[in-house]
Amino acid sequence: MAVAVLVAALSAGVAGAVQLDVMLQGYLTNATGTPYTGPQKTEFKVYQGGDAGTAGSGSLVYDEASEVTPSASGVFSYLLGSGTPVSPTIDSAGGQIADVLSTSTFDTALPVYVEISVNGTTLLPRLRLAGTPFAAIAGLAESLKPVQSLTTQSLTASSGTFTAAGPGQYSIAASSGISVAAGGVTAPYFSGAFYGDGSGLTGVSAAGTSPIGTIIAYAGTVEPPGWIECDGRAFPQNGVGQASWGTFNTAPLFAALSTVWGSPGAGMFNIPDLRGTFLRGWNHGKSGAWSDPDAASRVAEYPSGAVGDAVGSYQADKVGAHTHPANVSGWLFGNQQGSGSFQARWDSNNREQQASDPSSETRPRNAAVMFLLRVQ
Repeated sequence: MAVAVLVAALSAGVAGAVQLDVMLQGYLTNATGTPYTGPQKTEFKVYQGGDAGTAGSGSLVYDEASEVTPSASGVFSYLLGSGTPVSPTIDSAGGQIADVLSTSTFDTALPVYVEISVNGTTLLPRLRLAGTPFAAIAGLAESLKPVQSLTTQSLTASSGTFTAAGPGQYSIAASSGISVAAGGVTAPYFSGAFYGDGSGLTGVSAAGTSPIGTIIAYAGTVEPPGWIECDGRAFPQNGVGQASWGTFNTAPLFAALSTVWGSPGAGMFNIPDLRGTFLRGWNHGKSGAWSDPDAASRVAEYPSGAVGDAVGSYQADKVGAHTHPANVSGWLFGNQQGSGSFQARWDSNNREQQASDPSSETRPRNAAVMFLLRVQ
């Protein structure tokens, strides 16, 4: 029996994902040249490496079985990939692999051969695929294209494919070679860091990033992506929040903050309002000279916010009790006015009893920044 293969071409669709089926055309005859015209049991194997004249040489990467029915002259056409895989997995030189036709089938620096067996007889020489089939690698970029848009809903990895709840979806096909595990995202075609904030992704390492609910001082005036100004605004506890740069899922932020900064009503929560406010470490039950002596009297700025010794509580400005020595020679005791608008009253021992200053607050030197809250 002999075979002469005339054409081997990769079939690619005009739109959508690139098709990986390979069209094989040729003719079948017996040893005397008589065409075979009835159904013939065939097996098609794809090898990486080896040579055309040696059956089974190289690494087996795909194996399917089918029937080929030649025409009256023995000519046949067959779409590689339309048959039935011989088994779910293949014992290849590199270990056990899935018996599927994919971009990795053709992505190799080694020559790729199709080995055809008819009724149990292997036909030689094997067909080498060259040129056009390697355009299948372009299918990798196609498979990474978002179906719609990557939403901020939670993403989960299942069988190599990302799926997102909500109006948008982002898919990564298992055949792309990208895997998601506890250590992060890996792929044979990419290296280096995973770019993006990784919000909502499971199994993606976020080492080195600050947790949702982090507050930082920012020298700019425009909210950067993933952060919003600490301005006391209210959001739904489980919904979508609006920021200057877009929308975000509020559930993770509520899980971090709860309603300690206030709540305007059921199902809502406030974020911190730090405009014009200094930050102070939570006293957290501390006592002694370095504690907050008035921690128990702290109040909430927004309704339902935390009070007392708790994160989210506020304190108004205050001047501690004190006295000032003064030389008032030539002055009468009692309420007197000195230079400028400073008001003072001294007792008979020249001790200042009360002083007032028309300034609206007591403060150190300071500079204004925007306090930002990480929301995703």
